[in-house]
Amino acid sequence: MKNNTWKIVFAAVAVAMVQAAFGAPPPPPPPRHYHDDGRGVRLATDIVNLVKAVVVPPPPVVVAP
Repeated sequence: MKNNTWKIVFAAVAVAMVQAAFGAPPPPPPPRHYHDDGRGVRLATDIVNLVKAVVVPPPPVVVAP
């Protein structure tokens, strides 16, 4: 019984060491200060305007004689 306990402990320690050596690195910490200056809203507006320009072209301009 005592021999099996040591085998289990040794195997658990070995598995833990292998996981620590070959495991994925921890994720980076989140930024400390996040200042939203509206870039996302401007980007979304530009994308919507671009899609509108491609799907519905502007009407042709007619010059009166």
